[in-house]
Amino acid sequence: VHYPGFWMYIVPTRRWCLAPSGGGHGHRQTLTAAMGCLPLVISDLVMQPFEPEMDWEAFSMRVAQSDVPGMHTSLDAVDDMVYDRMQAAVQCAAQHLLYSSSNGAVMQEDGRWDAFETILEILRMQQLHPGLHPRSTAIVTSVSGALWDAATSIWLSMAMRSGRHGRTSTLYLWRNRCTAIKRVLVGK
Repeated sequence: VHYPGFWMYIVPTRRWCLAPSGGGHGHRQTLTAAMGCLPLVISDLVMQPFEPEMDWEAFSMRVAQSDVPGMHTSLDAVDDMVYDRMQAAVQCAAQHLLYSSSNGAVMQEDGRWDAFETILEILRMQQLHPGLHPRSTAIVTSVSGALWDAATSIWLSMAMRSGRHGRTSTLYLWRNRCTAIKRVLVGK
């Protein structure tokens, strides 16, 4: 479909945005998520950015290439409550997909928990808990749409890490459309 205007103006007004393979791995998914549109992923056997740690099913729909002709049925089957939960989760997950600490803020975020921080956190968890299944440290849960509802050890290790530097670590859990709920862990 040809659109004569700038396509980025219409993306935020759509419920679903196609994110097929091509144009760079994960590029379309990241752009649509950052603009608040739920990614409609059409990539058989291709893992998405930060998968399996990031639960893409919480904020996107994956459609097999063979199911494209009937995908309108799948999209119509998503009820409003599920869609609203996915919409809240995509706003939170998008912050993990953007490199805002190096490229600058897009959604008024401060760079904490951006893509770079997410990579470091995943690597750190793999180092600390080598036998832990990646889904055990899920970044976005499909139940509540909460951001970074990870294993308790993540929070404890972050508190210990900040405690070594003698400062208070303020951590944020993003819930209900990314409303910040402060959790302050004081290092000893």
